Amino acid sequence: MKSHLNNEKLGLIIAAGGTGNRYSKQKYKLFEKLNNTPLFIITLKNFIDILPEENIILVINKDFENHFKENLKLHLPNKTIKLIYGGIDRMHSVYNGLQALPKSIEYVAVHDAARPYASGTLLKRCFETAANFGSAIPAKRVTDTLKIANDKNIVKQTLNREQIWAVETPQVFKIKELIKAYTQAFKEKFSGTDDASVMENAGYRPYLLENSDTNIKITYERDII
Repeated sequence: MKSHLNNEKLGLIIAAGGTGNRYSKQKYKLFEKLNNTPLFIITLKNFIDILPEENIILVINKDFENHFKENLKLHLPNKTIKLIYGGIDRMHSVYNGLQALPKSIEYVAVHDAARPYASGTLLKRCFETAANFGSAIPAKRVTDTLKIANDKNIVKQTLNREQIWAVETPQVFKIKELIKAYTQAFKEKFSGTDDASVMENAGYRPYLLENSDTNIKITYERDII
């Protein structure tokens, strides 16, 4: 099932506002290089031709603003990407990005800058899927056996892995619904680890799009290898 979307109505928020402390206290992971290119630049290049550059928001950590600007000038000299400061956590950072998008946007994708292997093809699939089902969350079926344990590492329950998925980004939603969901989450002091959980809290049921391609999130130094 295909849907012909108007690219002018599509928006993209790339979340790059974190501290990266789990990666290293000495190095900022988004400036780490793969094939001589900073991580966040690779992520941008994957998507930058999919939609108008004025519809792309890069949400950054204010402390590293100059480094972001220098790398953008060096690696994407002919592109103008709007930079927005992040908030106190990921949720507030994404919300800041939502507020900065053009008012004409209908569907918005939110992507982690630390996922450099998410392709433009995946982004387009997510937008098409969202146009048909209202949302799109790329995900993989879990193959490991998953268990819930107590605080003493004693197993309490084994989950049915047939119903468990590992979710990724870019996650796509109708922008009005996502803003509404975030407004409710802040009012209720709800804390979610991704945008889909914010939508779920507001009563929405996001649609999972199975993605078989590599889409690793760089979290620890060993992930770069």
